[in-house]
Amino acid sequence: PHNLADLTPLSQAVAGLLLPSAFHQTPAGQWVLDDTLLDSAEITDTAPFTVTYRIRRNAQWSDTTPIAAEDFGYLAEQMRTQPGVLDSASYQLIDQVVSRDGGKIVEVIFHRPYAGWPTLFRHLLPAHLLKDAPGGWSKGLDAGLPVSGGPFAMASVDPSRGEMVLVRNDRYWDTPA
Repeated sequence: PHNLADLTPLSQAVAGLLLPSAFHQTPAGQWVLDDTLLDSAEITDTAPFTVTYRIRRNAQWSDTTPIAAEDFGYLAEQMRTQPGVLDSASYQLIDQVVSRDGGKIVEVIFHRPYAGWPTLFRHLLPAHLLKDAPGGWSKGLDAGLPVSGGPFAMASVDPSRGEMVLVRNDRYWDTPA
């Protein structure tokens, strides 16, 4: 869901069902905290401009790996360095992603104030699987999404038939689908 070449209403809809986000946009266009993933997100310093995200303790990928600061850092790094991504300029403002409290507190330090910070960290990716996977960012999800951090999980993908099967994610920590 992060590459311009893959940007379709379908990819965005599926990403919304499978991948956690820090904020989501309401139909009125406002960005609101996604409290299924985060307990809070707030500006905690202005020099340097710092936003602190507190991830819910029970938030986890469907393979039981906790959703953590590593996932925020992986997405930020890839969005800064990979060609053809959406909104790369916003991620370029990030100087550092710091993990605290066992990865459940994420401090994002920017090199200048950025009012659009709630638009960042949509559709987090499982860093623990992709960072060392063959093909990594560009090829790691070609055969489907091996884990989910949302209410649904991908059971199968058949590109030749144009079919994707989603099932309820039994490890989802919030209200079941």
